[in-house]
Amino acid sequence: MMEKDNKKVPQISIEISKELERGIYSNVASIIHSQDEFIFDFGILMPNRSTIVVQSRIITNPSHAKKFVLALQDNINKYEMKFGTIKTEDSFSEVQTTQTLDKIH
Repeated sequence: MMEKDNKKVPQISIEISKELERGIYSNVASIIHSQDEFIFDFGILMPNRSTIVVQSRIITNPSHAKKFVLALQDNINKYEMKFGTIKTEDSFSEVQTTQTLDKIH
């Protein structure tokens, strides 16, 4: 019989600054990628306007991007089990993906 590994997993806490505490609203997202990075732009499209104002940009590696998608899908599944199916036919909000970037730098 093998002895169990008694290593303790370190506790990680999350701190959020006052500037970020309120969050940033977004109803439009754009996702682009290169071989090494995924770039998520979150913005706002106002009614009767044709310009999207980017509010936040997140740049991350492919592994983290995939973990993010899996965690988001898990949370969506839990949400829908509790509150019902999320409808997506709203034409105002959208997520857009663009072509792969050959080079970012």
